[in-house]
Amino acid sequence: MKHKILIAVAMVFFASCMKVKKKGDDETATPVSPNSTVYNEQVPQPAGISDKVTYTYLTSPKDGLDKVQFSKPANWSSKATLKKSDKEKLTQINVAFDENGHWTDFLTTENKVTYQFYSESGDVQELQVLPALNLVLKEDLNLAKKFELNDKTKVIYIRYLGIEASKHLFIEDFSGELIIDTVETSSGSIQTFSEDSRGEIGKDGKSGGIVNVKIASGSGNLNIIMAGQAGGNGNPAKEPDAELKGTTGLRGARAGFEIFQVASPQINLNEVNYYSVYGCSTPPKKGGDGGPGHLGYPGNKGFKGGNSGTVIIENLSAALEVKLQSLAGTKGLGSAGGAGGAGGDTGPGGDGSAGDVELFFQETGANRSIQLNSPCSAALPGDRGDRGDRGDRGDDGTVGEVEKSCLVNSDKSVKCINE
Repeated sequence: MKHKILIAVAMVFFASCMKVKKKGDDETATPVSPNSTVYNEQVPQPAGISDKVTYTYLTSPKDGLDKVQFSKPANWSSKATLKKSDKEKLTQINVAFDENGHWTDFLTTENKVTYQFYSESGDVQELQVLPALNLVLKEDLNLAKKFELNDKTKVIYIRYLGIEASKHLFIEDFSGELIIDTVETSSGSIQTFSEDSRGEIGKDGKSGGIVNVKIASGSGNLNIIMAGQAGGNGNPAKEPDAELKGTTGLRGARAGFEIFQVASPQINLNEVNYYSVYGCSTPPKKGGDGGPGHLGYPGNKGFKGGNSGTVIIENLSAALEVKLQSLAGTKGLGSAGGAGGAGGDTGPGGDGSAGDVELFFQETGANRSIQLNSPCSAALPGDRGDRGDRGDRGDDGTVGEVEKSCLVNSDKSVKCINE
């Protein structure tokens, strides 16, 4: 039975004990269920009719090895060039699809394998295939991070999944099929994003994917939680600049000057000559204080939380109870307001000498030919202005949306949420 699925990325806390099937491993520990949704190699499968290269996992009763079968697009010829790579090596081969449009490869590594198919007409398609997995989880495991999942991976095949109570397998924003032969758990969870996962600053939270979960057999109770990622927090506020700086303090009031008569050096004992000079009569004033800085720039708005995503679960096991939950990603927080502007510079005090005398001449029109003989002491500058207040915090973003998901039980009953 095929279903259309809209699934929001569910974040799954999963750091695990993980066993990956490879050539030579013991098959008897986790046998493939007779009800497995993975195809048996002895059963011919129909050729692909899509315009994409597709794939499925095969199990071989003869040699017990895991294989992956690719189906070519209907408009491709039977010949293609393949570049195959994993963390260990890169190979290039020519492949020939069989009369059913299939080509099969062995899965012999624990790494994700990248397949790039080049058709004779020049079309290039890339797929990233995970190994068949046997997972026994005593701690949370983030499968999406472990294998750096992206939209090139269309299927996750788990032969056996055991989850201890309250532990999680996280798949984040994976979209595609999650095929599980056997699940054994007591209140373990498969989840998209964890509760503490948040989008990058300045970006919306990621949504859960579009997922079709198929469970062939199991026991206990399993939680499947579609949870959007929390929205990213707002971008930092703009730093204070010259526009926010306070005003510079005023110059202190000038000194006052008066004319004094000063005796000139005596030329003879019988005559005393006097001449006029300016002298300090009033000391200058302290400089004015700088003005306070202006209010800092406001913070920026937080971003939207991710949508829950959509999942359709096909549970074929009457002994396994599946509980389905969808959660919207929480809103991103507005960023803090920016620092206030710097306080204004100090105003200079009156200098009591040349500067103040010049102001004195300008203001009074006094005789500039008379010299300054007794300057005043310079006054102190004012105080620097205080820094302005921090700007207002940005508004918070919005929560994501909760989307429809459905559970098909072994008795064919269907339960949907968020319709």
